[in-house]
Amino acid sequence: MNNGRGEILEIRGMDGSSPAKDRNSGFMEVLKKYPDLKIKESVEGKWLPEIAAQKAEEAFNQHHFDIVFGHNDVMAQSARRVADSLNINNLFVVGIDALPNLGMELVEQGVLQASFIYLPEEKKPSKWPEIS
Repeated sequence: MNNGRGEILEIRGMDGSSPAKDRNSGFMEVLKKYPDLKIKESVEGKWLPEIAAQKAEEAFNQHHFDIVFGHNDVMAQSARRVADSLNINNLFVVGIDALPNLGMELVEQGVLQASFIYLPEEKKPSKWPEIS
């Protein structure tokens, strides 16, 4: 994925909600390890596909992005649809939730390149395996 480089559009959930805070802070923590991955724009999608689509379209019309990070799979899917309608290619789109009947199917179909499982703080293991 772009050799660890790229411009990111983050589509957040509803600001102030626990999952949105957790997903954003986790994302920020990981990005510290990759200084050439930069969030170019971060927008509030309020967990809703129609709002995410509107915000994504506005962002795509203003900037170039290599990566979309949606705080849930439906917002990520909406961003992919908008990108496709604007003929934006080579976009790496990631969501969260990885539900078997949505997120995982979207990955299998190539709509999303990845979807992550969200575990609330109290359910997280004490040590995560390292990803190389």
